[in-house]
Amino acid sequence: MFSDELTFLEECLKYNPKSYGSWEHRCYVMTHTPKPDWERELSLCNAFLSYDERNFHCWDYRRFIIKQSNVKPEDELKFTFEKIASNFSNYSSWHYRSKLLPQLFSAETNHSSGLQQSTLLEEMELVQNAFFTDPNDQSAWFYHRWLLGRVENSLELLNVDELPDKSLMVLTFSMPVKVIETTSSSSVDLPFNWFSPSDEVFSPVWCSLTGDRCTSVKVKHKLQEYQFTLTDVVDAQARSMKLYFRHELTATTTDLLMQELDSCQQLFLLEPDNKWVLLTIIWLMKSIDPIKFKNEIMSNLKQLEDVDSLRRNYYSDLRSKFIWEEVITELSTPQVDMSGQHLTRCYNAHLLYAVTELNLSNNDLINADGLNHLQKLVTLILSNNKIVCCRGLINMPCLEHLDLQNNCIKSKTDLERVQQTCSALQELLTDGNPLDTLN
Repeated sequence: MFSDELTFLEECLKYNPKSYGSWEHRCYVMTHTPKPDWERELSLCNAFLSYDERNFHCWDYRRFIIKQSNVKPEDELKFTFEKIASNFSNYSSWHYRSKLLPQLFSAETNHSSGLQQSTLLEEMELVQNAFFTDPNDQSAWFYHRWLLGRVENSLELLNVDELPDKSLMVLTFSMPVKVIETTSSSSVDLPFNWFSPSDEVFSPVWCSLTGDRCTSVKVKHKLQEYQFTLTDVVDAQARSMKLYFRHELTATTTDLLMQELDSCQQLFLLEPDNKWVLLTIIWLMKSIDPIKFKNEIMSNLKQLEDVDSLRRNYYSDLRSKFIWEEVITELSTPQVDMSGQHLTRCYNAHLLYAVTELNLSNNDLINADGLNHLQKLVTLILSNNKIVCCRGLINMPCLEHLDLQNNCIKSKTDLERVQQTCSALQELLTDGNPLDTLN
């Protein structure tokens, strides 16, 4: 019976080699076969991948076979090399290689690829051959990005603020979390009623009207639970925030990154309008020294908007992200002026938790999402933008002056909610908005 079913599935796959259901059912059949012939299945995969080396359904099935059989990772790594050598444009081979290498050449390092330095250099040479051969193929560029690595910042409790006049405690975390449990210093069992300013399930900022009795909290982040004592606070403003943003790509060594930057710049001379080259140069410069290369980074982003116009908004948002990071890194006063910088989005605003005055006028913002994470904000200027809604402006207990002149807000209900949830608001400027369209 099992043999007949496998034969039937093989015929189905010959007709449609990318049939997800056929490959999945074959996994089921092989799992229940009394005497599975894994060697034959591996040969079958080789045959289908020789026909189409980018058939990711077959690659998935191949990984299933490897887990069930005794094939050595070294043999599989050699197989990926053969496939890449025959065709650089094979994302599945590159991806599989990224899974095999850490098993064979792991090293104790904070580099996300986890590879030994010698192996890393060999892989760099391989991937450079690929993107110098075909700079427009994205497969090699994605693998190159993985080799360089990324920093995963740890979850931290950055700040605990008590606003006595508001009877409010505010917790600021480095990343979005959900508060799931609270330890109290009081013998009276009262609910803490934690809420996020934007009514989000996961938020970097949490507030409580009864938080003064709180001694510790348990939070959830990416399916993991973490316990924080409120006395163990990492002050993000006291420490260098350069460490927080410095490496979108992990610096395995500065020399290695400089070598990669030099290679990409050589390729740029040959391919001045290649988006992958430009984007990789940007990430490398940002990793090495974002201040030193600031002008080059911004210039390259502008060029990317021109050469890859379909993703113009992405590059505009990326530019905005870099500007926000620079401001957060260099923050020294509670007054911040970011007016007239063509910002399209707000990024990591919660890291400006000590700011009381923020000027974002004359930009290209279409919303104010995240600004209500700034619970100490007193003055906020958002005039001459393109804001269409006010969802990021609610629940700001200290806000007294809000300038929304010359935006695109239509809903009076939005503005009424701002007034209702910002109890200290004294001045709300809304001239130049098309409010009369929704009467």
